[in-house]
Amino acid sequence: MAEAAPAALPARLSSAGIRRLVVGVLIGIFLIPAGVVVAVEVASGAAHRRIGAAAADAAREAAVAADRPDRLRAVAARREVRLWVVGAGGGVEFDSDRQPRGRSDLGVASLGLATEVVDAVERERAPPSSREHVVLARMFGRSAGCATFGEGRVLSCEAAERLPDQRVVLAQRAAPRGTSRLVDARTPLLLLAGLVLAAGLVLAAWLVRRLAGPLVELSRQVAARARGERTAIAVAGAPREIGEVALAVDALCDRLAGERRRQEAAAQDLAHDLKGPLARLRLALDGDLPAEARETVLAQARRALVEIDRTVVDLLEIARAEAGLAAEPREPVELAGMAAALAADRAPPAGVTIEVDGGPVTASLAPAAVARALGQLLDNACAFAASRVLVTVDSEAGRAKISVADDGPGIDPSIRPRLFQRFASRRPGGTGLGLALVRAVAEAPGGRAELAPSPLGGACLVVTLSAIHTPFTND
Repeated sequence: MAEAAPAALPARLSSAGIRRLVVGVLIGIFLIPAGVVVAVEVASGAAHRRIGAAAADAAREAAVAADRPDRLRAVAARREVRLWVVGAGGGVEFDSDRQPRGRSDLGVASLGLATEVVDAVERERAPPSSREHVVLARMFGRSAGCATFGEGRVLSCEAAERLPDQRVVLAQRAAPRGTSRLVDARTPLLLLAGLVLAAGLVLAAWLVRRLAGPLVELSRQVAARARGERTAIAVAGAPREIGEVALAVDALCDRLAGERRRQEAAAQDLAHDLKGPLARLRLALDGDLPAEARETVLAQARRALVEIDRTVVDLLEIARAEAGLAAEPREPVELAGMAAALAADRAPPAGVTIEVDGGPVTASLAPAAVARALGQLLDNACAFAASRVLVTVDSEAGRAKISVADDGPGIDPSIRPRLFQRFASRRPGGTGLGLALVRAVAEAPGGRAELAPSPLGGACLVVTLSAIHTPFTND
């Protein structure tokens, strides 16, 4: 049987996937400050439009009530603006002295000394009569616009309306500029993002080389092992994780190679075991045999057919168990009762008794397969026992356990490592398939078969089966 080697690692896909992941993260890092800059620009523009519109609306409304100071103060309070009425000669006839105090240009509550900042900027500016929008309104009827003052800390929007008697109403809405520092930081933010992106691309290239190079080398070595080379798989200079993968793959290849060698040896043993029975069959079919010898040869041929049939059936049972016994339905079985029934069906050698001990233990399993395996254990123990075979049924860690012990000579140390392998027979004339079947049946539902110290001084084989059955078991 050819050795099944692991498939070559998809190095190109792995490196490309790593590259896409790193580049995606870097682009995300770049987009965060860029998005902040765009959001600040949008917020700043929206603030200019919102505050400017408020000042313009207030100026239009105040122009209608220019002769009513009480109405002008009401407009200033409602619109959150400061209103002036500048006379035709340039003097200030009315000042509402109401400065907006509560909101920044982002529309949220101002922080810290926002009121003092707005007042300080206003004190440093020119008087209302000489401001740009008042001058333009005298010339063109109205004027409006926004500007920043105090090193960009205050946004002031003003709108002026000329009255028929040449007076001018000036409405001002000023607010602490919450976006100013973010706007000022946009260049450093974009520069930082660009530097992060450039450094990240260099890091990505290094990381891909660092990871993809060892993966490509590992793929090459695995492919070489698949072609039959026997060199150990090891990637020098690889990261620790990749080195551990290389060691695991190398161990897997060694195990597969060992399994192949065991299967080749098993095939040779099988061929040897079948060679004798087949030779007797050929002799029986030979028409030149004397009549007096034919009955003897035919009897030998019948025994040969029985041996061949038993070997083939055992191999089929082992193959079915190794496939997981998927075709056999599982049902709750009381194991102590099954062991007692199997013991009663057997005729042990003279002087040998079979005892079954342990309370009732019910497990969900494939009953026919487990019965065959337990029967093999009983036959094996009876063949070597001096006077006693003890079957013990109990549970351990929520799983059913059956142990079969005998008081015979024990197991030769030379055969212990391969006791549960095919064709590892303990007795002359045995096929060596019984304990291999026991192991396969035990492992089918996730259990195990193992050798344990015998309470009777001889051999003791223990089988751990599936979880114990309860009324809530979902089978």
